Amino acid sequence: MTEAAGNAELLCDSLCVFLDILGFTEVIKRIEETGSEEDFARLHEAYSTGIAQLHTSRSDRGTRGFQWEIRTFTDNVFLSFPLSSNDGEVELGFLVEDVARFQLHLANRGYFTRGGLSLGRNFIDESMIFGPALVEAYQLESRMARDPRIVLGPTVAELVQQQIGYYDPPHSAPQNSEFLRDADGQIFINYLEAAIVDTDNGPQLNMEMMEAHRERIEAGLRSNVATPQVWSKYRWLASYHNWFLDSAFEHGYTHDATFVDHSLAAAHPQRIHRSPHDPEIEED
Repeated sequence: MTEAAGNAELLCDSLCVFLDILGFTEVIKRIEETGSEEDFARLHEAYSTGIAQLHTSRSDRGTRGFQWEIRTFTDNVFLSFPLSSNDGEVELGFLVEDVARFQLHLANRGYFTRGGLSLGRNFIDESMIFGPALVEAYQLESRMARDPRIVLGPTVAELVQQQIGYYDPPHSAPQNSEFLRDADGQIFINYLEAAIVDTDNGPQLNMEMMEAHRERIEAGLRSNVATPQVWSKYRWLASYHNWFLDSAFEHGYTHDATFVDHSLAAAHPQRIHRSPHDPEIEED
């Protein structure tokens, strides 16, 4: 009998994130076509430094009594954070903060991520990951996320609503900034919150991060016009980026960040040759 088999409880309640880094296959294809490894070198640098940041944060959390695990394989990242508190508010806050930083780090280097966040029973050690939470997180990524976002499973979404209820008024809850509800009803991690950084003058929106985000989105919109399934993902990113800047103004963050060019992300139909009678359509 193995040590694991001799334990009474193998699986424990955990928050689990399954991430897929978009564009991995395209990098491999370009290497095959051109023989150049330059694209891979950029991807490796972005990926390895992002993973190193996660491990650093994991160590920092460990000194405070919270321990979670990271596993990587090709373009997939899996994180498992066992619950030790009654309501999981601390664990969820730590996990979302670290994952949002990882998402923004990769995005600003041209690599966007899609994923799922679940809550359930899970087992993880050096040789195996196993449990319904893993399966749910993977299914959320592959079936529900669609766009470059990390969507929440129903149990996590309920937990977030419960935690928001601790605050009065509810809109002041940190969870109300950490998560957003999309047009299709899916709740996802608001990773651009990671661009709000602490300074000597209080929290400020980091202009360099936001400009890098805009530049990557506009480059993706321009280069993927002939690939609708990819272009639509950048269109979603453009809408998210611009909404976030509008929201930042409303919440008192003054900034000079630039919105994604509306003409690049226009999603409405138009005639091949405009008529004087065609309506003028105001861009988003």
